[in-house]
Amino acid sequence: MTQALSCRDVSVRFGAFSALESVTLDFEQGITTALIGPNGAGKTTLLNTLSGLQKVSDGKILLNGTDITGAPAHARARQGLSRSFQIVTVFPQMTVLENVRFARQRHHMPFAVPWQIIDRYRLLHQEVERTLERFALLDVAHLPAGTLSHGRQRALELAMVLVNEPRVLLLDEPLAGVGHSELDAFTELVREQCRGRTTILVEHNMDVVLSMADIVVVLAAGQVIAQGTPAEIRQDARVQDAYLGG
Repeated sequence: MTQALSCRDVSVRFGAFSALESVTLDFEQGITTALIGPNGAGKTTLLNTLSGLQKVSDGKILLNGTDITGAPAHARARQGLSRSFQIVTVFPQMTVLENVRFARQRHHMPFAVPWQIIDRYRLLHQEVERTLERFALLDVAHLPAGTLSHGRQRALELAMVLVNEPRVLLLDEPLAGVGHSELDAFTELVREQCRGRTTILVEHNMDVVLSMADIVVVLAAGQVIAQGTPAEIRQDARVQDAYLGG
């Protein structure tokens, strides 16, 4: 299969501490890959490195075969690589619609001559409204984002990431803080948006990971210790003992 994103012998060091050590992985087109491991294993560091928020100490990163190792985060986003964060990153004083519109404009509002501006903004508004409908947020479009429940703020954050239709999606604990009453609905929303899209998922809820991922990568102390399908990972004795409860 075609590799959408790859890292080759990637290491990240902070002084004498090695957060990642010689990590080589291929993330295939249209596949959901979950990264699991204990706290401090290097999961978020790997996402930061892939998205351009963290520089590598050694190695290289390829997006659709192109070396993007030195490219900053905003350049990678323009090339179709987007991510969410553990902590909700919406603008609480702006309305839900304004949040999504800002996310869309930030990456895809090319120069237009004056007579094109009205058409561009009309198209932008239509794209934003379609995204709000897709994430069941139309009914709260004109409310300040900060007034939404945590689960709906998570849905808004996901809408802001996906309004630009990224080719590669990095999700850092998308279910973090979602209440029990909203968990099932939001899990299904995330699953639906990941389907058929190259997705790299960090999530502590193992039931979600094993039901959603096509491939699971296990990290420990900055190194890959296991990789395979959810069924294969369930049978791996090291993973069972460390993360899945035996």
